[in-house]
Amino acid sequence: MGNIFIGLLFVFFNLTFNIGAVTINLIPSFAGFILILRGLGELRGKSGFFEKAQPFSLFMGVFTGILFVADLLPFYIPGFLSAGTGVICAGVYILILYYIVIGIKDIERAEGQDFGGGGLYGAWKIQAVFYIAAQLFGMGLLIVPFLWHLRNIASFISFIAYIIFLVRFYRTKKLYEQYLTNQAADGVYSYE
Repeated sequence: MGNIFIGLLFVFFNLTFNIGAVTINLIPSFAGFILILRGLGELRGKSGFFEKAQPFSLFMGVFTGILFVADLLPFYIPGFLSAGTGVICAGVYILILYYIVIGIKDIERAEGQDFGGGGLYGAWKIQAVFYIAAQLFGMGLLIVPFLWHLRNIASFISFIAYIIFLVRFYRTKKLYEQYLTNQAADGVYSYE
């Protein structure tokens, strides 16, 4: 789960700076999706949901990689196109997170352990609703300018919920790693 966590950090922290029409992303999202994909591969066999998330993570890695390269080129992307890709990316990303969370809950059921999947699922739901809302309000700005305030409120709530999600995911990761360490010490599992 360590690669998934680091990948989530890469996707979350979007540090960019602009030089004229060129945008340089210091922490590229595509690298985050590649790490998430790698982490999902490490959890293969633990839940089918991790395998379901893999093609979407690969898609997002390639797609955000293309966007990364496009940002380096001095092209203007029309607002409606940018907003549309934002909504698509948001939807696919929320789906990836859903598969990861449900996969963790599957591991909990299979192992009879609590890794914090319930709290993680709750944080995911809040973050998902407000993240999608912010993207949709952002698209609506092209038609109704006063939606700016609603977009900002939804973005802020989504931001806080995502931080809570990351904290809970880190806790889940630590609990799972400790469980594997205990199982390895008892001779039940081994690190491969």
